[in-house]
Amino acid sequence: MNFHPTNSEIDKPNIKPAVSNATMAQFRILGGAIGISIATAASQPFVQNRLLRILPANAVLTILGRTGGIESLPEAMQNTVRSTFADGYNLQMKILIGIASAHAIPILLMWTRKPMVISRKAAQHDSRTDSVSV
Repeated sequence: MNFHPTNSEIDKPNIKPAVSNATMAQFRILGGAIGISIATAASQPFVQNRLLRILPANAVLTILGRTGGIESLPEAMQNTVRSTFADGYNLQMKILIGIASAHAIPILLMWTRKPMVISRKAAQHDSRTDSVSV
């Protein structure tokens, strides 16, 4: 079975938009995964270091491995640990808000006063109207 498109398949009018839409979707998913991994990579050491200030290392490892371990701590310590996890979550949200805000720059760079129109008519590309035939 051949998964590589032939020249005749590439020249079909419906293939180009389908490939571009699929590519755009893949990059959005990849970008989201990278953003979440950056946020996690930043928050995990943040939480771990703050917990090590108030708990022994073996308790920190237990809690980071399974948050159900928080229940075994004294009530006052439980609130402190939960507050530390909440601070880590807030850090993740700040990072993701920054990443989402950074998307404004390319959006503004791609902005055009006259939007491109994609039509299904068999007309040729007219550079004066910025329309593309598909």
